[in-house]
Amino acid sequence: DRGQADGFGLEILPKLRDVKGKHNNVSLLEYVVRMYIKNYCSEVLSVDEIRFPLPEPSDLERASAIVFDDIVADINTLENNMHSCERKVEKVLKCAQNPQHIEPFESRMKTFIEKSKNQIREMKENVEECQLKFPETMKYFIYKPKSSKECDWPKEFFAHWIPFSRDFKDIFKREIQRTIKQNVEKQKQKVKELTESGYTKRARELPVPYFRAVNYILIIDS
Repeated sequence: DRGQADGFGLEILPKLRDVKGKHNNVSLLEYVVRMYIKNYCSEVLSVDEIRFPLPEPSDLERASAIVFDDIVADINTLENNMHSCERKVEKVLKCAQNPQHIEPFESRMKTFIEKSKNQIREMKENVEECQLKFPETMKYFIYKPKSSKECDWPKEFFAHWIPFSRDFKDIFKREIQRTIKQNVEKQKQKVKELTESGYTKRARELPVPYFRAVNYILIIDS
């Protein structure tokens, strides 16, 4: 018996920013962000080279507002309206006395209805897939919603992720800027060393990203 191994639920995510280290100067969330940058973004020289590793807070907010039953009802209403439109088109075509007046109405409406059917079919498939995967996602994170109503589950689940993603993003942007500044300073130092000992030959021995950075810094400094 090696003892009990406890973990944490999603409820801990918004609290990571408040968990401080021994000297009370770095939060646990700041540590997590720094470790991520160290492992995956340590050589970055520009914000254009990276992307935010989590879903955007605004996307999570929209996800939390999802009610699957409402979406299914909206799609069904849209499908019924489409069928009504299709019947009206058939009626117009049957009542057309002059065949020359059928086109381009018939071909355009046929294309429109076919496209609408495909889009509605795709929306139905996406909703059905999400309805199946969302409970699997909660199970993966060992999350048990408090409400017995399924319509409340997305709101409960994403309520823990939204502040975490927002705080993570704020710290991530700050730490990335700090990392970029440090890396640029390192490149400036390398430029100085290269210019003092023969720039062209040694600079071209650097990896391509660094060689470009050297040229960029030389332009800035000139």
